[in-house]
Amino acid sequence: MNNIKILISLGLVFLLISSCYEKKEGCLDIYATNFDAQADKSCCCQYPKLALSFNHVLGANIYNETDTVTNDLGQAFKITSFTYYLSGFVLKDKDGNSFTTSDTFHIPTVSSEIIVKNDIAIVRPGAVSLILGSFSQKDDITDIQFQFGPPAEVEEALIDLIPSSRSLSRQPDTMYTPFKGYASIKIKYTTDITSDALEKTIYIYDKIPLDFNNIVYPLKIASNSCITILNDYKYWFHNVDVKLDDEALVKVKIIDNIKHSILIKQCD
Repeated sequence: MNNIKILISLGLVFLLISSCYEKKEGCLDIYATNFDAQADKSCCCQYPKLALSFNHVLGANIYNETDTVTNDLGQAFKITSFTYYLSGFVLKDKDGNSFTTSDTFHIPTVSSEIIVKNDIAIVRPGAVSLILGSFSQKDDITDIQFQFGPPAEVEEALIDLIPSSRSLSRQPDTMYTPFKGYASIKIKYTTDITSDALEKTIYIYDKIPLDFNNIVYPLKIASNSCITILNDYKYWFHNVDVKLDDEALVKVKIIDNIKHSILIKQCD
């Protein structure tokens, strides 16, 4: 009888202790930056961000808007400014698994609103680095894809209703034009280096997809990732006659040249 009372008492004590114990909330995903091995109730995971680091060059030199560029045709000119969008970042591992950002934001449109991924960057000469959304990378990356230009679905965006903190908002060096929407690239260059040289402005609206495979990009679990993008703007004008080529021909040549002007690597 005494044994039964003891067992009942121990059971009551155990139930009392159990009822008082509260599970610790925390992230239980080892790929998250706030992984907590002591937690027993998963929540609130935060994932690594993808950073872009930019190297803007003119051939072997750092880009400077006042520098003289000499092209393949022996023409001397200047690339006085550029602005462009990058978006649609996809990281792939050796097995073909794709990793894209899980972060999104809302864009007002004529009909309602759309949801787009938070991986849209606007790049200018002064851009050294930019932070994109969260990427839950789970293996070594061997392939990186992105495009010049914003996502196609933003073409109906009401630009004046987009918060100024977003890259798709109206900018001082605007990439948005009435009736055509967002340009992918805006670049200005001169026809020569004289004081009265004509300056031309080219808007390119095409989406330009790029794919960099057979790269070595090791996984760093629960750490922010960083990609260095080296862009040679001199090569954009490879075989471009800055004096005689019309706007349509310049666009075609630049689009083709861009695919060979970029080098990417993991940040140092």
